[in-house]
Amino acid sequence: MTIHVVDPGPPGAGLVWRPSQSRRLLMNTVASQVTVFTDASVTIEGPLEEGPSLYQWAASLAARDPRALVAGRDAPGEAVLAQARALGPDSYPTRVLYGQYLSWVFHHVTGKAAGHVTVRVHRARAVRLADGDRGLGGAGPQTVVLEDGTELSGLSAVVLAQGHTPTTADAAERELPAFASRNGLVHIAPSSPADVDLSRIAPGQTVLVRGLGLNFFDCMALFTQGRGGFFERVEGRLVYRPSGREPALYAGSRRGVPYQARGENEKGRPRALPSQAADGRVRRRSLSRPVRHRSVAADRPGSAVRLLRDADRPPPRPGRRGRVRRRVAPRSATRTVPPSSRRRASCRGLTGLSVRPERMRGNTEATGGQLVSERVPAVLAPALGKAAAKQVLSDASAAATADGRPLADVLAEVPQVRGRFTRAELAALLDPAAYTGVAAELVDRAPA
Repeated sequence: MTIHVVDPGPPGAGLVWRPSQSRRLLMNTVASQVTVFTDASVTIEGPLEEGPSLYQWAASLAARDPRALVAGRDAPGEAVLAQARALGPDSYPTRVLYGQYLSWVFHHVTGKAAGHVTVRVHRARAVRLADGDRGLGGAGPQTVVLEDGTELSGLSAVVLAQGHTPTTADAAERELPAFASRNGLVHIAPSSPADVDLSRIAPGQTVLVRGLGLNFFDCMALFTQGRGGFFERVEGRLVYRPSGREPALYAGSRRGVPYQARGENEKGRPRALPSQAADGRVRRRSLSRPVRHRSVAADRPGSAVRLLRDADRPPPRPGRRGRVRRRVAPRSATRTVPPSSRRRASCRGLTGLSVRPERMRGNTEATGGQLVSERVPAVLAPALGKAAAKQVLSDASAAATADGRPLADVLAEVPQVRGRFTRAELAALLDPAAYTGVAAELVDRAPA
C-alpha cells in the first residue's frame, strides 16, 4: 500500500502550524487540552492510538527525552526548547511549538507503519482531482494533479483534509482594493497574518483592521511585540513599553464588540461569588420590565467579583512616560480591613445605580438585529455548512444595512433560509433577551 501525502507545508504541521512562523502567534487552547491522539473516551471504528498531549510532549522535550525527538533529525533549536521548558498545562502555546508537536506526531505515526505501507510526501499543492472511468459513472481509480504537473494516478481513495482554505471575495471585499488604490492606501486582503507581508506598514501609519477575531489579535501581536515592543511587570501589573515602530491600530467589526481575552484556565474550578451580594433578595430579571438595584452585585455576579476585588485599591496614578498605572495596596494593608467590610462598603457606594431596559433594548435594536446575529450561522451550519452559513449572514447583513431594513426581514427572503425558518422564528433568534446565556442561572446561585 502506498499513501501519498500532499501539502505545500511541512508534513504534519502544514502551512497553518508551520514551525517557521513568528513565535508571537499563539494558540487559543491551553496546552494540556491539545492532542491528536485517541484514547478510550473517543468512539471510532479503527483502533485507538494513545499518545502524549502537547503539554506532555513538551515536558518530555524539555527533559531531553529521546522519545520526544524525531529519529535521524536534528533536535529543535534552543528557542523551541525554551518554549517547552516554560510551558505549563494551562499555558497558551505558540503555534511554532504546536507545529513542532505535529511534525513529531507525523514522523512518530509513519515510523510505526506496517512493513507493507509506504508513505510518500509531496511538498506541493493539489490543483485538480479527476474521477475514474467516465464510462463507468466515475468508478475506478482516481487521479490527483499537483501544481507542478505531477499526476498521482491509480488511487483507490482520496481523502481531502483541506483545513483552512481561501475564500472567494464578495462584492464589498472586491471593492476595497479599488478604493484603496484610488485613495493611495494599502489594502491587505483577508488572510492569516502569518501569510502576509506586514513590513509595508510604516511606523506610525494609521491601520484600520476589519474584524475583532483571532486575526486581529495576531495583527496586534505582530505590530507590537513583533516590532520590538515588550511588556514588563510594574507593581504587579503588566505595562507595555513601545519600541516606537508600531503603527496606530483602529479596529472594528460588525458587532463592534471584541472577543473576551483568554485568561487563566479555570475549567473545572468553582466559580467565585461574593458571600454577601446585596441587601435584598436576588431574583430573576427580564428586559420587559424596569429594574432598580441596590447593588450591581445583585444581578451581575461577574461584575461584582471584579468590583469587590478592586474595592480597596486607590485610584491610578501617572507612571513613567505619562502612562497611567494602578498602584496595588500592599498585602499587609488589605489584611487590616475584613473582606466583609470591604464588600459592605462597595455595596453602599453602588447604591442608587439603576438599569433602564427600554434604553438597553433601543441600543441593541438600533442595528436591526445585526448586533446579536452570531447564532444565525450556528443554526444554519448543519444544513448549509459553516462557510455557506457565514456567507448568507454576511450578504444579508450588507443588504439590511443598505436598505435600512431589519435583518430578520432580509433573512426571511433568502432562499436558503426561507424554507427552514419563519419570520417569527428569525425574530426570536435575533432577540437580545435570548442572549443572556446562563446569567439567570448564576444569579439564582448567588446567595441572597
